[in-house]
Amino acid sequence: MSGSAGSLRVVLACAPAPFGGLESVLAGLALGLAGRGHEVHVAATLDRDDQPHAVLDPLDPAGVTLHRLAPPPRAYFAERRALEALLARVRPAILHTHGYRSDIVAGWAGRRAGVPVVSTAHGFIGGDLRNRAYEWLQCRALRLADRVVAVSLPIRDRLRRAGVP
Repeated sequence: MSGSAGSLRVVLACAPAPFGGLESVLAGLALGLAGRGHEVHVAATLDRDDQPHAVLDPLDPAGVTLHRLAPPPRAYFAERRALEALLARVRPAILHTHGYRSDIVAGWAGRRAGVPVVSTAHGFIGGDLRNRAYEWLQCRALRLADRVVAVSLPIRDRLRRAGVP
């Protein structure tokens, strides 16, 4: 469950955009944990496994193991199975999810694998019916996480109103 004495083995899961706040927070967290001697893995769900990524590509040379997952579009069960297989191989002490897709799919995989799930809630954008449905699903998934971190007080308050402890 952990690397060397006193260190943790952590998997950070995301479905990153080419750039943005979530991606910057995840990269900073991964680099900071690796710099403190923890074994850090990033499971990134991408459109293609050979897709270059400005935020993720610098992580591997800095000591973070990058796992590129490229399931077919909307193949959420296949994505969950790939994440479960990754968790079984890596055997992390913690799975830390970022973003609605990872909160839902990776969180589901982590719970099935018996790995404690921590999630960082980065924000809600509302918008069209599809986005609001994703946010509704995300809040349901966050209710099952072992811990939830909100990046701001308004997000914390919205999560509490949605029943997220």
